[in-house]
Amino acid sequence: MEVQFYDEIEFETFAIEVPRDVVVYSFIVQKSLMYLDLSACEYTLPQKSVFTEEQCRKLMEPRRQILYRYHLDLPQNLESSLRAVIPNADDQEQYEAFHLGVMFVCDSLYTRDLASCVINPIMSARNKMEKLRRYLSVMKLLNFNQCRRTAMLLFDHLILALYPCCLDSNLVVEFAITFRFCSWLFYRESPILVGYVLHHAMQIRYNICHVSETGMDHINGCIVFRTPGNIVGTLLLYGNVLRFQQAVYLEVL
Repeated sequence: MEVQFYDEIEFETFAIEVPRDVVVYSFIVQKSLMYLDLSACEYTLPQKSVFTEEQCRKLMEPRRQILYRYHLDLPQNLESSLRAVIPNADDQEQYEAFHLGVMFVCDSLYTRDLASCVINPIMSARNKMEKLRRYLSVMKLLNFNQCRRTAMLLFDHLILALYPCCLDSNLVVEFAITFRFCSWLFYRESPILVGYVLHHAMQIRYNICHVSETGMDHINGCIVFRTPGNIVGTLLLYGNVLRFQQAVYLEVL
């Protein structure tokens, strides 16, 4: 019997193409079968990989606790179990198992699906302003203003929780900035609400119209977007200045 000894360890690159390869190569490189327990996955795979229901829950728990706290998510007892998840038909034909890689919650869940759910609790509350104040930080954290359409939907409904009774200028301005007031005014014919926001911005000496997503001042923006003239009059009333921009007038003319 010939025994060969090697002074150096030889390394070889291999490709993992299917989930089954994970188990095969784990068995080869590990000392015993005890590490093949995929419910633990302590040694066979990086910790960032998620294989069990409990790991999924722990990963999602910090962000979901915010939703539970403000009643924006399903009750915990109605939460569907990951054990009930069935792979696609194609996966069932090719593989005997499947696993989840990096877990995350799609932002569209918050910016589209949950955004409309917060309107009714705020508008039906006895103290709408206080309810909005509590929810505002959560909505910013969950990026409810990321989608312009969602931001305008929330602005249209929730501004009525403030107008005309709210005298807290800081709250009004924070709300307006969060839900993209500077874009909203181009698409809505509501000079009263525009004046309401600009009045409170003036009260705290905040130039809410100094930045526009379009890269132009708001009066020229109103010209480009064909915003009704009453909005332009309101902007001029609160100190906005019409700046000459040749490209704008060439486009209009």
